[in-house]
Amino acid sequence: MTDLDGNQLYTNSFRTVGQYIDKFAFYVPDVQVDIGYMSLSTTTLFDSIDITTEPTKTSYTYGDDLDLSGMVVKAYYSDNTSKTITDYTVSGYDPTKVGKQTVTVHYLDMTDTFEVTVAEGELSSIEIASNPSKTTYFTGEQLDTSGLSVKLNYANGSSKTITDGFDVSGFDNQTVGTNTLTVSYGGKTTTFTVTIVSSELTSYVNDDFESYDDSQITIKSQTLTEQNQDLGPFKLTLGTNKQKLDSYPHFAILTDNGNKSLEIATGGSANPERGPKITLGDSVTLPEFANIPANKYLVFDFDALYQNDTSNVQLCGVTDSYLSTAFNKLTYDQYLSVNKNANIPVGEWVNIHLAVNNKKDLFLTISDKSGNVLNSRKVTTSGDKFEKFVFYGGVGKIQLDNLKIYEDKISSMTLTPPTKTSYALGEELNLDGMVAKLNYSDKSVGTTAYTVSGYDKTKVGMQTVTVSYGDYSANF
Repeated sequence: MTDLDGNQLYTNSFRTVGQYIDKFAFYVPDVQVDIGYMSLSTTTLFDSIDITTEPTKTSYTYGDDLDLSGMVVKAYYSDNTSKTITDYTVSGYDPTKVGKQTVTVHYLDMTDTFEVTVAEGELSSIEIASNPSKTTYFTGEQLDTSGLSVKLNYANGSSKTITDGFDVSGFDNQTVGTNTLTVSYGGKTTTFTVTIVSSELTSYVNDDFESYDDSQITIKSQTLTEQNQDLGPFKLTLGTNKQKLDSYPHFAILTDNGNKSLEIATGGSANPERGPKITLGDSVTLPEFANIPANKYLVFDFDALYQNDTSNVQLCGVTDSYLSTAFNKLTYDQYLSVNKNANIPVGEWVNIHLAVNNKKDLFLTISDKSGNVLNSRKVTTSGDKFEKFVFYGGVGKIQLDNLKIYEDKISSMTLTPPTKTSYALGEELNLDGMVAKLNYSDKSVGTTAYTVSGYDKTKVGMQTVTVSYGDYSANF
């Protein structure tokens, strides 16, 4: 569109909505439109575009903006005539992608391409973008750089963050104290620190029952007198009814696919005095909970196979040891019995992990054999010290294996972040996919008995969410 002197007022190119001109229509309310001269003539359509001259600059450094100076693009009509165009658009250039790239020029529905190359550029420095998730180690532990990211700073002012491809050196897992590690990339270095602490693991019991044979078990059924026998660090006891014998309660060493475990069977008339129980021998003395050293835990860790829905185990003094007033019988343990805790599967091995501190805080985790957390909670111990394992649940059986009792510190808490980390304003926090683990000297235990803080659904921008478990925490 031009004025009468030929000066351009407006220009645009587009496809028609029809195949021919049907009519001229005017809709300008209360305004007179004067047409002084009208002329119609046929024309040809655009057929293609061609980059006749590529941009002067086709080699870039990481972070550089695209420069189209010098590029000439022509649009060709169907009659082979052409015109130079400048109202095109481009796509396909990524200043953060190193290597060859194809840039596409668009005009109407026509395209042409040219290639550029993005080089790494001159690296000026590197810095730690985020520290590893694990920064505290027991002596002898191996380095874990999960969560470590490094920011690369280039001479042109651009930067990027990487999570691999760098080298980490200087880790010393034998010297207690602060350990400075060096990260190297592209001839540049930066550092971060970790803390090495003494493992201080005190083992009281560590028994996988592999050294025993069923022929060693003398308690095979209930008698008119209480029966006792020693088995390694344990003392096995089966009480008596004195009036009515029950042939079902017993102990046994079972072998399944070459693996041994201790089976405990309970009878229909069992109670704390008449049923089976396990205490620790005279060679094992556990501390009362108040005497557990600060920052350490007394840990009970064992594998269990609940054979039926009446299977039950209680750690008197740790989990429930309450007696019903009517019959002086132990109630079902609300955490470790099948009929009180629906998270315990029947017929499948699970790992039971109980950690007690000197505040009588009890952290309980039940996991499947793959380490997936089935149930996790924080409660208060039912007593001041561990007394015994008691089995009460009517006619039922349970197997125990890999029973460990030890005192240890937790070196750190590590996180696998949730699947969802981007939110719209007002959305609730979604922790699906998050895995929290507590790292002891010789194993890691998953937990869901944590608290979460730091998320504000009314605040726009980056937020740090803290996951806490007792005295330990980790962020995402």
